[in-house]
Amino acid sequence: MTDGLIESLDVDAVLEMVHGRREFRGTFWVMPRGRPMMSGSTPLTYRREIDAIGAARKAAIAIALYAGE
Repeated sequence: MTDGLIESLDVDAVLEMVHGRREFRGTFWVMPRGRPMMSGSTPLTYRREIDAIGAARKAAIAIALYAGE
């Protein structure tokens, strides 16, 4: 589905303290083919790092697909 639409994709999870709890926010950097680099973060925080990374990956792919239209 995203074959050839994305030149570069990088995701990460950033640790935040939310009401005294350790939570993670997903961040992403994506470069759709023929477009400038875009970056952002997930609007929600997650208790597990892997969940934040997964959400950031989904958000980055959605943005890249939208930019490719």
